[in-house]
Amino acid sequence: MAEDVATPGGALARWLIDLGFDSTKSFEAAQLLVQVSLSLLGGIIVAILAYWLIHSNQIRAARDGRKIERARLLHDLDREYFDLMARRCLVRSRRKPRARYGQDELWNLEYALTASVIWYPKMELTGDQRIYHSVNHSRFVRIHDEWIIDTLVLHHVAAWARRIGNGVEAGILDKRDVAGLWRNILPWARDNRLSFMMDLFGSTAMTRLAAAGTLKPRRQTPEAYVRAAWPLRGLGRLSAGLRWLVEASAGRLIRWLDAQRTLRRLPPETWPADLEPLYRCIHTVVSQSIIHGHLDALDYAHLIGETTADRPDRLDPQVRRTLLQPVPLRAT
Repeated sequence: MAEDVATPGGALARWLIDLGFDSTKSFEAAQLLVQVSLSLLGGIIVAILAYWLIHSNQIRAARDGRKIERARLLHDLDREYFDLMARRCLVRSRRKPRARYGQDELWNLEYALTASVIWYPKMELTGDQRIYHSVNHSRFVRIHDEWIIDTLVLHHVAAWARRIGNGVEAGILDKRDVAGLWRNILPWARDNRLSFMMDLFGSTAMTRLAAAGTLKPRRQTPEAYVRAAWPLRGLGRLSAGLRWLVEASAGRLIRWLDAQRTLRRLPPETWPADLEPLYRCIHTVVSQSIIHGHLDALDYAHLIGETTADRPDRLDPQVRRTLLQPVPLRAT
């Protein structure tokens, strides 16, 4: 009995005997209870291990699936953009264009994004009416003294930016992925292109309401702005050559930006809703370039470096005013 007492079942049986239960039955019940408890404990441990294995496999599969979906989406975005650049949608004509042009007379969209084509900030008007041209059964508008463009391709550009925004909202793309597309996004922030698209997509009624001051602004919240971790001090840890480049090229503008420390994440309520995804892409590229010190993107956007006769400021005025202008939060 002394050996039995040393076991968990024996100790439990001894405790039941002390309570006045029959010694024989108490010992058998105690042994059965211990065995059942050990079996349940083992079953619980096995169930926990099985759940952990299944859950970890599901997490791994979801992570791998997200990587595959991310790679596929980035590939599709690149291919779609390259297809847009190769779209023959430009007509060179100083006068009123003809109704028909052959494929060999049309130019690729890529040429419209070069320094040779500085877009009009607004559409041509006849009185209060916008001027459109019918070419090859499509609607064209004049963007330059010598060039007209198919408006459909501008709708495709807006849809391309909206697809990027949907990928970010779905968690497939992150901000670094958007910043990696800066060579595809920032050209639309230069040479009055966004200003022209704002006039094309914009509503004349919204413009009149904004001019009259009767347009009720949407509620401003701290989430409407982003505070970037400006890398002016962090760049000091880079090489001496890069530090010299920053000090020489950034100048007062970077110091002004560092003092403001605010980029506007959402455009004003007067902007066309079609262009909000494109503006968000531009904002993401600029903020991520500032955070991570991507000087090539900032230089391309004319956010660093001095403006000279040989290097004019080509950043779209609407982008500069909206992105860099600190707007105080309204009381709620």
